[in-house]
Amino acid sequence: LLSIVCGAPAGNEPHPRGHEPDPKDRSCEKRDADAKEAHKNDLTVEYCNYHCKPDKDVDYYTEKMYPVGTKCVYSNTKISRCTAEGCPYPTESADNEKKGKEEPGQESKGEEEKNNKTDE
Repeated sequence: LLSIVCGAPAGNEPHPRGHEPDPKDRSCEKRDADAKEAHKNDLTVEYCNYHCKPDKDVDYYTEKMYPVGTKCVYSNTKISRCTAEGCPYPTESADNEKKGKEEPGQESKGEEEKNNKTDE
């Protein structure tokens, strides 16, 4: 019915791109270089892990991690830094090189709250 409406003969030809190989290079060599470049140039990645093919001729992928400290996107809205476990919730700005360090003479919020409870 569709061929009659469109005026074109119904064809059984394969889709023109159906058998083309994937043009992306997913080799571990290429992806590892991309990961190092992202870390070196302070680029932001979507996830802290990536998958690559150790052998181009075998359809097998392995999971690897971006270097610790690479910027990552947490929950599509916040920027954090990759850890060995993944992309954690950012506690401070990802651009702050003192992330996680307290200034001398300052207590963390947890310690401050604990001291306030014991004073009551």
